[in-house]
Amino acid sequence: MRTNKEVKFLPKSELHHGSSRAVCRRWSRRERYLLILCALFFILCIVFVAIALTRDMQLRSKLSRNTSNNVCMRKSCISTAAQLMAGMDFSADPCHDFFQFACGTWNRKHVIPEDKPTFNTFDKLHDELQIIMRDLLEKQIDSEDSEATKKAKIFYASCTNVSQVETMGSKPLKTIIDSLGGWPILDSQWSENGFVLEEVLGRMRKLYGPFLWKCGVGADDKNSAVNIIQIDQMSLGMPSREYFLMEEHRHHVQAYRNFIVVVVGLLGVSGTQVEKDVDEILEFETKIANVTRPYEERQDTGALYHKMKIKELQQLIPTTTTTMTTTMEEEEEEEEEEDDDDDDEKEDEEDEEDDEKEDEEEEEEEEDTKTTTTTTTTKMEE
Repeated sequence: MRTNKEVKFLPKSELHHGSSRAVCRRWSRRERYLLILCALFFILCIVFVAIALTRDMQLRSKLSRNTSNNVCMRKSCISTAAQLMAGMDFSADPCHDFFQFACGTWNRKHVIPEDKPTFNTFDKLHDELQIIMRDLLEKQIDSEDSEATKKAKIFYASCTNVSQVETMGSKPLKTIIDSLGGWPILDSQWSENGFVLEEVLGRMRKLYGPFLWKCGVGADDKNSAVNIIQIDQMSLGMPSREYFLMEEHRHHVQAYRNFIVVVVGLLGVSGTQVEKDVDEILEFETKIANVTRPYEERQDTGALYHKMKIKELQQLIPTTTTTMTTTMEEEEEEEEEEDDDDDDEKEDEEDEEDDEKEDEEEEEEEEDTKTTTTTTTTKMEE
């Protein structure tokens, strides 16, 4: 038995709509939430990447602007950069030999002078500065020069006046030696009576600088806000203590000895007694070198720090410390006298200014009196 069945065709849009609804009906509620979360997370990632790229571009542009603005284009900066580049060896690989890359050309262009153990950029600048200073000192004294500049020019001119130096000879040096009590090597009749070593050392420190030990004022190593008296070992006649103590430097000691003999000879004394005296001088300086600390032990500044009061120092070396303290007190008294003189000059200037003001006030009062008298006379006449 046949039956007629009707076949109904759905539109294409309804077919797809029905299929999507069917798919959605197949997803559970949790899967839908996860799908929404993934979509939101994807959108947030896109936004985050966009913001990051935008900020990176802004920072790069800002950095480039700041870099271009902070580049020094002054003449001195360009000259310094050119000097640095002139000393570099761009043919060398900095990853393989950075020293050759940074200093190769400079080392090739500059040779160590025969009178120096080393030569670097600081030595080069020092030599150039010496030329500039010589040019300044050789100029004539003018009214714009300070007192210190005038003294420096006079001192330089006296040193470079070779004819005058040869004419005077050793007289100035002998005068200084005599003022300090004499030198036995120059005077066979010298007597130690009345000679006080501590007083001589005090005068020498005051006039010419420290001897036998260094003494000055500087910042406390453990408290830079406070200045203290600092005492340290003195430099020797040769570069280091090893020159006096090590056998390999015997030829240096002999050259040093010959130098002393020649200097004494220039002062007018020679002979076998001079040779003996010079040997005693070297023996004494060798003893001093033997009690000094070597360079390696002086690297630890903490080990050299022995802070004490002046009273404690006087107990260790009472005579020398008393003399040193007396010399420092004399210097302070001289400074106070100079300050007093400056104060007196200021007071005199102030008194003169006060007198001038009083004179001006008296003149003004006289003028006012004259004016008042004239006005009164005029009124009476009227």
